[in-house]
Amino acid sequence: MDCTDRIAQVLAESALESVHLLHGASPLAAITVRVPSRGRRFNITVRKRWPDGPEQPPDYWWDVAETELDGTEREGGIGLSGAGDEHPTPEDAFWAAVEAASLAMDEVSAG
Repeated sequence: MDCTDRIAQVLAESALESVHLLHGASPLAAITVRVPSRGRRFNITVRKRWPDGPEQPPDYWWDVAETELDGTEREGGIGLSGAGDEHPTPEDAFWAAVEAASLAMDEVSAG
């Protein structure tokens, strides 16, 4: 594993620690983590809801917003919503958001 891969792994592990706090009956409804990717920065928000009531397992979904260095949303940047794309765990929602952002960056680069 080279240095770049190791740094990416450490950043992902750090983001996942926060995302993991959303599990199950946690009172948290959303977590936003800032992640770098290919020289860009993204806020990934993972949200939780209970569509069948609090006695049933929650669903998780995501939003992605490209940001400036100071954390403000980048004008004309990538913005994605995973609403309607429910996941059984917050980690699954996080990785779906990462994949969606990666695909969007590929499209912008190819465009």
